[in-house]
Amino acid sequence: MTKDTWPPEKTRYFFQLYAEERRKGNKVGTSMNKVGKQNIMNAFERRFKKKFPDWKAFKNKYDTSRKKYIKVKMLTQNRTGLGFDNMGRIDMSDDWWNEREKECPGIRISVCKKIDNMDVFEAEFGGVVVTRVEELSAQHGEASLNSRVGGDDEADSHSGSSRAKRRRKEKDMVVEACDKQIEALVVKNKIAKQMLERQEASSVENVLEILFELPGVREWSPLYAAAIELLIDNEGNRRGFITMKTNEAKIKFLELRTKIKRDD
Repeated sequence: MTKDTWPPEKTRYFFQLYAEERRKGNKVGTSMNKVGKQNIMNAFERRFKKKFPDWKAFKNKYDTSRKKYIKVKMLTQNRTGLGFDNMGRIDMSDDWWNEREKECPGIRISVCKKIDNMDVFEAEFGGVVVTRVEELSAQHGEASLNSRVGGDDEADSHSGSSRAKRRRKEKDMVVEACDKQIEALVVKNKIAKQMLERQEASSVENVLEILFELPGVREWSPLYAAAIELLIDNEGNRRGFITMKTNEAKIKFLELRTKIKRDD
């Protein structure tokens, strides 16, 4: 199974696992740590009986899904009332699609309708912000691609003419500009997403949920009570806590900061 042939069910399950590990604090910044990666790989193998030798296949799926999401976001942002079917595909009326077709001919077939799991993509990549300039670039880029697929027969029949060559060059320039805009957008979104994830991971709600699930720390034991006070009062302690890679490291961190042992 290659990165581009995952069925929707497997893609959806991967992103559900990914979100679960992020909530546990196993994704800090832009990267999933080793514990989170191994948990995802193990759960994926148990469900689908498919073992990957390393994280590469999952990273490729994450990256390609993000690019698909950005393309759709460019055409759907600032539009309220979007609906999705039970597989997360955009599910809107023919009138809605007709309006999108006016902006970007062929978009219903070539982009939006074929992308499953948009709801889980929205949950993961929801920090994406697209400017109007980038939106227009995407639309012009898609139009150029469509014209290249279906409108070059005449140009090919007169390939020796300077006019045909000039038209072909202009199309290539539009596509190249679109690609550069998307690349720049990916970088900006990566920075914005990193900032949002730091805030989410170190939120009081998230760290207290992780504390509650820590094995070996009894609820309302002296260490548990002191840890709650420690984590609520100080963001630096919350960040230090979620940075610890394993449950045992998290407990050791709490013991160090509170001066209380788990068995006290």
